Amino acid sequence: MIIATKFGFVRTADGGFRGVSGRPTHVKAACDASLERLDVDVVDLYYQHRVGPSVPIGETVGAMADLVRAGKVHYLCLSEASPRRSGAPFSRWPEVTDARRHVMPHFEGANFQHHLAWSGTSSASPAPKSTPAQLALAWISAQGDDVVSIAGTRRVGYLEQNVAAGMANVSL
Repeated sequence: MIIATKFGFVRTADGGFRGVSGRPTHVKAACDASLERLDVDVVDLYYQHRVGPSVPIGETVGAMADLVRAGKVHYLCLSEASPRRSGAPFSRWPEVTDARRHVMPHFEGANFQHHLAWSGTSSASPAPKSTPAQLALAWISAQGDDVVSIAGTRRVGYLEQNVAAGMANVSL
């Protein structure tokens, strides 16, 4: 069994959304809370679900590394980190109707149009051979044995697309 947990969202006492944080104190407090909820001493994978807008990514990753050194976490992951912030190449392109498009700056306005053109899904582009998610998963898989993609979904159709990404012949 592999135990993974994430952090990034800040919630109110009643569970409402309050914001996103990558502050080192939040990174460590969220980990401690997860360990307590899960009733374990260590998690296998701890990942930042959303990048905090006001904290340099190095500070966040530094706090995550502290958790590895403290023996609370085995492996680290960044989710949806932009190239500007992390050096990572790509975050999954949300579908046009995806609500995340309206709360994530890298999917708004000109940025959104850039992603559409880049992914080959704009109305001016020819029909893509793969979905944007498949392209992202294939790219991640090509980065080496020390890089692993974690594709999550709530819909069976997207799960099937994610699985197909491992079987599709996608040129990058």
